[in-house]
Amino acid sequence: MQQSLTTKHTKDNTKSTVDYIIKEGSQSLFPYKMHYSHLQRIPKRISGSRFLYHYFCTMLKKINPFTIGLLLLLASCAKEGPTGPTGPTGPSLTGSISGHVKLYDMYGSQITSGLNKVNLYLNNSTTADTAFTTGAYSFTKYLGVAMVTGNYSITATDSGYGTTQKNNIQLVTGNLNVDIKLSAIPDSFVTGFGAYHSAGAAYDSLVISFKADSRQRNCILFASNTPLVGGQPGYYLYSKVLSISPTAPLVTYNVPKQDLTDMGMISGQPVYYAVFSYVVGDASVYEDFTTGQNVYNAVSGGIGDSTVVP
Repeated sequence: MQQSLTTKHTKDNTKSTVDYIIKEGSQSLFPYKMHYSHLQRIPKRISGSRFLYHYFCTMLKKINPFTIGLLLLLASCAKEGPTGPTGPTGPSLTGSISGHVKLYDMYGSQITSGLNKVNLYLNNSTTADTAFTTGAYSFTKYLGVAMVTGNYSITATDSGYGTTQKNNIQLVTGNLNVDIKLSAIPDSFVTGFGAYHSAGAAYDSLVISFKADSRQRNCILFASNTPLVGGQPGYYLYSKVLSISPTAPLVTYNVPKQDLTDMGMISGQPVYYAVFSYVVGDASVYEDFTTGQNVYNAVSGGIGDSTVVP
């Protein structure tokens, strides 16, 4: 459709202007107000699109060439140059790692004896520099050389306690305090275990029996889709800590179908369970960085059974 240009002349005591309205057929698109002196440079019969072209060309001619050059210079300065070289690595600073060893029994109570029997290893090699009869320890050297900025790990072992690790210890400089806690391996108090599934039920029923005790204890349940089930990475897909009341020598726990299928197990396929005697407030448990699973070492006496995923 042909665009057209209409004009309306107005004049006051100070200026003369021409109102331009660009139209598309009978529809007004947008108005323009132009000083009369500019109008003399525009042809009288011109389409709307050509009018805009002539108008802006006329206005550009009035811009100071210095201003245009300045704008172009600023635009060129905004461009990013190539990335510079990587700076030098920061200095390696000396430091040390120290702290206290703390031991706990199977009920979660702290033990204050036998602290000097705990073995501590820095990055699985260097042992602690000082004997810690009071639970204090320190590392000031690694492989015979003063410790410097870096990432370290500490492994703690003791007969009768679950081995633990402190990983990704980031030492910068100075002394870094890291406490080490271990839980005792519990007595084996689980005496019986059975896994059952009733057709149509949305859960598996687990029945667990225990030795009598006057104090509250914990057991831990693991499930997998293979017969090898335990508390080490790769040997379980599902885990659950169950609290055992001193007055309840028998516990029935229902494992919801959703909990198993969320772990990748398939309904109707075999599921393998194992229950272990466990500790209260496990201080030895730690995360395996390779798998992202927890490592459970403060356990004993596993009993297994199998059924099907609901």
